[in-house]
Amino acid sequence: MRVMKYSLGVDVDSEKLKCCLGSIDTEQVHKVLASRTFENSLQGFTELVDWLQKHCKEQGIPVVITMEVTGVYHEQFANYVHQAGYAVSVVLPNRSKKYLEGIGYKSKTDEIDARGLSRMGAEQSLNKWKPVSKSIYALRTALRYREDLTVMLTGLRNQNHAQDHMQYPNDDVRGSQKRLTEKIKAEIKAIEQKIKQLVSEDKDFESKVMRIAKSLNGVGLLTVVTLAAETNGFELFKNERQLMSYGRI
Repeated sequence: MRVMKYSLGVDVDSEKLKCCLGSIDTEQVHKVLASRTFENSLQGFTELVDWLQKHCKEQGIPVVITMEVTGVYHEQFANYVHQAGYAVSVVLPNRSKKYLEGIGYKSKTDEIDARGLSRMGAEQSLNKWKPVSKSIYALRTALRYREDLTVMLTGLRNQNHAQDHMQYPNDDVRGSQKRLTEKIKAEIKAIEQKIKQLVSEDKDFESKVMRIAKSLNGVGLLTVVTLAAETNGFELFKNERQLMSYGRI
């Protein structure tokens, strides 16, 4: 039996990269070759690539690297190994979860996730990841900041509501809450203007999100813009069904 592909599964968090390297042969059997944990840092990336090259001994055999979307924590690593020439796939969490359930993985640990991602990359032909452009990255950052501000505003409104129902409301606290509320509302308005500007500066991106927003009943433009920014211009999707599924995560 001959090795057809090396597959590295990586479970990523803010500090660590839990890795499982496997291979798949001509009989479609996935075999674990090695496991190791690295720091989620430039030094860790360098050590990981050296380790990977050491274990992928057979020349000319494809090497694929698979990881999940994990906020921002996968980005630097994905870009590093992409620049190093590896085929990188970044999958949606709901897709990897269903795959792991389908192959009988009942528990969920970093080790199990890394092993499952290794097998997934070995058995499937996954879409290749592409680095996010600076314009989309700027848009995504602005959208995430708007979301943070919205959460802060909701918290202040809840606190203000509680003050209204206290036996002895504190006017100083009320005044502070009101000032902060107005400040955050102004910041939300400002960042929303920036978001509109960023969208309008990329005509192809603007046309794409407008077209998709019109085709999806009940989904607002800002939601579509957010999904587009979070998925590198919908690179992670092949159809509207996948988009709607991601929107419910």
